Amino acid sequence: MKLALLLLVCLFCQNSLGQSGFVLHKNKKLSFPFVFVHNLVIVPVEVNGFMMNFLLDTGVKETMIFGKSLGDIDSTIFKNKFQGLGRNDGIDGVLAINNQVRIAKKMVDNDHPIYVLENAQIDISSRIGIEVNGILGSRFFTDHRIAFDFIKKRITIFPNDNKIKSLAKMEVLPVEIIGSRPYIAVVVQQDEETDCWEGTNRYGE
Repeated sequence: MKLALLLLVCLFCQNSLGQSGFVLHKNKKLSFPFVFVHNLVIVPVEVNGFMMNFLLDTGVKETMIFGKSLGDIDSTIFKNKFQGLGRNDGIDGVLAINNQVRIAKKMVDNDHPIYVLENAQIDISSRIGIEVNGILGSRFFTDHRIAFDFIKKRITIFPNDNKIKSLAKMEVLPVEIIGSRPYIAVVVQQDEETDCWEGTNRYGE
């Protein structure tokens, strides 16, 4: 069943003044492979000319790079305290601006803000067995319609004016956007008891 094979994400464009966001080259559809390991989606991302691996996570809004990759960032930086990743006291880091972030060579954001986290305890790579340099948050989803094919392990990004023919064959589910994060209600059954939960899907968790 196609519904089980293809996860289609449709989010409203949330551009703000002075921020272009990700732009597709010649406004054409883009498809590229991803790595699916331990129920996590890992995508190759070029940051200021350096190739890195990023975890795709809608639970975090901004793009983040872990401290060990700090030397690969050449941009204007500001000291900051970042709230996220389940840490109530926040995480020390710097905000790097004026970054060029390129995906599959044909999708680019020329003014992309990145949080560089300085906490040495953040180490995803050793837990999943593949190098992960940072996290690509929900900002990635705000400007285009995006389809995930977990069988072929490919991501397809559609221009906003492009009609997706396969939509007619899919089931439409209500999604609520709160703080740039998608939430969907699901039914969970445990020990013969059924509960209704609402949570955000982090594409693999």
